[in-house]
Amino acid sequence: MPSLVLKDTHRPSAPRLASFKPGRACRHALALLVLCAAGAAQASECSTAKPEPFEDFYSRFSADTAFAQSRTVLPLLTRRWYDDDWLEYADEPETVWVAREAYVQRPSVASESRARHLAPVIKPVAANAVSVELRDARYSASQALFFKLDGGCWRLWRVDEYVAW
Repeated sequence: MPSLVLKDTHRPSAPRLASFKPGRACRHALALLVLCAAGAAQASECSTAKPEPFEDFYSRFSADTAFAQSRTVLPLLTRRWYDDDWLEYADEPETVWVAREAYVQRPSVASESRARHLAPVIKPVAANAVSVELRDARYSASQALFFKLDGGCWRLWRVDEYVAW
């Protein structure tokens, strides 16, 4: 009795994408192309002639850690107040310079805010400066992020933290 199994004898002339396995050189070239395209896209997003809107910037900054790292002045100036010193505006907070190696380990602002139940409060400080206070349910600030407009692009340049004992 003849077999009822049909065999597909049509073979595509070009290799399938799923079976394509680039060599090491090709992978490096592709990675370089992606990095160049990302750099060009970032450079074209803002300029002195066309500053980026803060809301658009912050939405991406808070969710995308790679973008946040590219838009942070490092080492990052971080001032810490302990206990209730933040509310008292202590004269001498602890000053820490956060190095790139430590900064890249941080989660995104959005994920940290969700985990700690913090809501952002955006406050213009000047024409080219904005602060974002991350507040808890009691509306107490636990962290403030300070951004400045530099060449039409927003950059994080300082963080103030309230650390409860």
